[in-house]
Amino acid sequence: MKRRQEGFTLVELLVVIAIIIILAAILFPVFAKARDKAQQSKCLNNLKQMGTACAMYEDDYDGMVLPFGVYARGGMIGGGEVWGYMAGDLMEPYIKQLKLKGTARRWGYDIAEMGDLYICPSAPIEKATVGWQGAKFYGYNSYLRNNTTSEMVKYPSLTLRITECSDQNPDAPEGPGNTYKGGSWYAPMPNMTDLGFFQVYAPGWHSEYSSVLWADGHVTTMHYSRVMWDDGFVDAYGARGTVWSRLAPKPPQAE
Repeated sequence: MKRRQEGFTLVELLVVIAIIIILAAILFPVFAKARDKAQQSKCLNNLKQMGTACAMYEDDYDGMVLPFGVYARGGMIGGGEVWGYMAGDLMEPYIKQLKLKGTARRWGYDIAEMGDLYICPSAPIEKATVGWQGAKFYGYNSYLRNNTTSEMVKYPSLTLRITECSDQNPDAPEGPGNTYKGGSWYAPMPNMTDLGFFQVYAPGWHSEYSSVLWADGHVTTMHYSRVMWDDGFVDAYGARGTVWSRLAPKPPQAE
């Protein structure tokens, strides 16, 4: 009697393959969501550590807020932007993340020169322009300029300090004129082109949410459109900052 050859039939193999495909379709989105959550947690931790560094700086300098700009050049944006090329002098001593030490640079640092703390793990690094713009993922509130004290920040829990930024508009189709090249040294605001700067946006890299460090040190996530909340208020310099970036006033809806 001939011995039966062991193995799967074609039908059995097809059934197994179909089951694997179904399981993959179910599990892959779960794994992707878990990965996104892990990256969001890492991003929030980055900002939390930066917040601790800012608090230490303010303790060391008698309540002076770590500034966006070293000196005023007229208008809202201060010249000599600390976040752009002097973070290595002011924040870096507290977090020790830059791989090349000793030189403050006008346009900041390349990606390869920065530690992970300065890089949002969900940012599309592979699309970023290599150089000063491509190496920027977090923007600093430009209203926190030179000589701002902690007492001047009347609403610290409602005043943004640092958040993610991108030159790509998330509400417009990707294409020529709207491709990701990188970020900048200032936090997103609605009318930067009116002030002579290129526009940056809240990117919503974490499933349409952005990570935010507030002036009082706490961190949260917020939908990217909410980060850009503009109620039309124009400050003394003629600038229109977001509700979260300006120090005062704050509308009742922000409370």
